[in-house]
Amino acid sequence: MLATSKILSFIPTFKGESIPFIPAQFLAHLFYIIPFTKYTFYNHVFWTLCIEFQFYVLIGVLYFVFESNIYKAGFLILFSLMCLIPFTNSCYLVINYAPIFSLGIALISFYQKSDWSNSILPLIFLSLILYKFGWPILVLLIFSMLILHLPFWGRNLIHYT
Repeated sequence: MLATSKILSFIPTFKGESIPFIPAQFLAHLFYIIPFTKYTFYNHVFWTLCIEFQFYVLIGVLYFVFESNIYKAGFLILFSLMCLIPFTNSCYLVINYAPIFSLGIALISFYQKSDWSNSILPLIFLSLILYKFGWPILVLLIFSMLILHLPFWGRNLIHYT
């Protein structure tokens, strides 16, 4: 993005501004820590990459510490409940979206073994999503879940008939 901005600034008809190279800002972008600095994003849509990076680091470091299903369920519940803690600029923190990420993880267990015990966590997370984000997001997620998993259900229906 920096290179493109610099190259475009040499074109006389270009109306935009060149993005200045600030080493600290560049490093903050490189390590996805812009929300924790005084710098702005080069392009504001990059904020989603920060959330994604935080998620991968957190899950990679903490979720797989123990193989216990009880530990993993407890971790996801605590992680999800953190969305209720008010933080400054929480829109840039993964914990704000924790119930949505946790729902995705819990759904994998549910689809691997569809029984009542594996349906509890998704229901908890859907309830928390409703509380935190409201009906529109809940409906969107449920619709997305149905669309994404229709092939799974169809395969199982064919298998059992």
